[in-house]
Amino acid sequence: MEVEVLPELKFAGVVSLGNFRYANNPQVYLGTAPSDEAFKLNFNKGIKPMGESLLKNYFLAGGPQCAYSLSMHYEDPNFWRLSVFGNYFSRAYLDPNPVLRTANFFTDLDGHPFPNYDPVEAEKLLIQEKFPSYFMLNAIAGKSWRVGSHYAGFFISLQNVLNTRFITGGFEQGRNANFTSLKEDSSRMKPLFSPKYWWGRGATYFISTYYRF
Repeated sequence: MEVEVLPELKFAGVVSLGNFRYANNPQVYLGTAPSDEAFKLNFNKGIKPMGESLLKNYFLAGGPQCAYSLSMHYEDPNFWRLSVFGNYFSRAYLDPNPVLRTANFFTDLDGHPFPNYDPVEAEKLLIQEKFPSYFMLNAIAGKSWRVGSHYAGFFISLQNVLNTRFITGGFEQGRNANFTSLKEDSSRMKPLFSPKYWWGRGATYFISTYYRF
């Protein structure tokens, strides 16, 4: 929506609501360079089928699924302008590792479930992590002058003015591909193979000047 309060001043609002999930349980395959060692690990010509991965209804990763924005835009008759944006993002999730959702997670080398396998604890270990929601304040401003028949000016962009700390994405590692190893690593004070996260930038700015002729 957009509301013009004055010829020089207007407010705008944007809302985006999403609910993006896996629609089915895909088949998972591992690939490697063909070798005798790979063949002993059940790789056929470098390919090993892992079976079905129970990903259905897990949330898709890749950014927040909901976003809200409210902004103010001012353009002065004296050729300067200012815009301020308040943005709120929510419902972003960690990218789940598909191998952890296959039968390999609870099956020992003999084809039977691990003796210590606990379905309740396994469910807790495989809960998809939801990232914290966050608010960002951005602003842009500019000014221009007429110099004879030419124009000069500058432009400033301020991103994340409040220096908000936030996660943009991440993924589960696959080194702990079964219940026993994942449980052991999760019980450490500092897990060795915890999820990898992508962190957003802090407060940043961009300034440009120009002369147009």
